[in-house]
Amino acid sequence: MAQKPKFSEEDFSTPAWLYQMSSGGRGGQWRSSENRPWYPSSYRREVQEGVNIPWDVGKINLRGHTRISTGDTIVFFFCRTGKDDPETGEVEPGIYGWGKITNPPGGSYDIIGFVVEPPSDYLKNHVLWDAEIKQLTDEIRDRQFQGTMWPVSSGQLQKLCEKIRKHIDK
Repeated sequence: MAQKPKFSEEDFSTPAWLYQMSSGGRGGQWRSSENRPWYPSSYRREVQEGVNIPWDVGKINLRGHTRISTGDTIVFFFCRTGKDDPETGEVEPGIYGWGKITNPPGGSYDIIGFVVEPPSDYLKNHVLWDAEIKQLTDEIRDRQFQGTMWPVSSGQLQKLCEKIRKHIDK
């Protein structure tokens, strides 16, 4: 039997941000010399726990928050876009992982650095998606589905932690 991933709600802290990755789009792309679409299969293959990763950032919805800071929590979410992953034939929406911001973005279109933390390697292969997560991500994005990052309230983060815990304990 596979060992359950390490996970502690204490690792999640506010401020927190939802990072929306969309297949084939600019947002959610590992910064590299390649200018290519980004899909869940790419994320699963290239993003690993413990690695400091630079990524493109598009539109940030601050909604009263002054800035994104080093140490903030970042939660990775793939949304439905209608563009299928060429490797798998579909895009499974949901929560794919989380991490800590190591280098906050500085402009409207910039780079963000983060380190992916457990249980991300588990989540990217066992995506968390159900009606409650859909409702929660819709609430976080406040019906503004175009964009890359949105602030997550402490109550929303608590709900997310509970859902991840239950998902892992299945």
